[in-house]
Amino acid sequence: MRKWIYAAALLILSGCGGGEEAPKIATSQAVGVIDDWIMEDYPDNSIIIGSDKSDSTYGKYKDLIPRVNQEKNKAAILATKKCAHVVSVLFMRRESSLDNLRFMVDCESGERYEITSNDISGGGTVRANSEKAIGKLDAIERCKVLVTNHYPNKQLLSFREVLDSNYHLAPNGNVRLLLGFQETSAAGLKSDWRAACIFDTDWKGEVVIKSD
Repeated sequence: MRKWIYAAALLILSGCGGGEEAPKIATSQAVGVIDDWIMEDYPDNSIIIGSDKSDSTYGKYKDLIPRVNQEKNKAAILATKKCAHVVSVLFMRRESSLDNLRFMVDCESGERYEITSNDISGGGTVRANSEKAIGKLDAIERCKVLVTNHYPNKQLLSFREVLDSNYHLAPNGNVRLLLGFQETSAAGLKSDWRAACIFDTDWKGEVVIKSD
């Protein structure tokens, strides 16, 4: 069967983890479905342990494999408060800590949630990445900083943030901002450029600049 209804998933979890308490989620909030493979343990423990021995997180969670698999399931269930259909749950090894694991939960709609052990123990409503995304005005200001860092003579840049900017928020919470600007050389020559700034949900950004 391709899908597990929420109630079935919750029943399975209640028998897992050596008596650990299942997420405090009321049956009345069981509005979603979860793909059945998600409720099984990860088939490859390298997802948890890592595969690159040079990675600083390699082997960090080797003693937490049962806990990671259990909290993966609980994260999926918690996400169904907002997500109509959970299609993927990925353990975020590098973003996790020993006392606060982190999971990336994807919905069929394209919405993405990052759910932690603290979220699970709290049992509250989680926020989608799109709700944490940088807004247009902040994206413009940060994009201008990223652009000016490419030019030593910052006063020779003129940005067209009102007439030549385009803001796009993706369902996973990432933002793409296009921003036009003009560069004036020391000799007075003008050239037009367009910056494409990408921001993640932590508002960290990168920029690609091309001629307009």
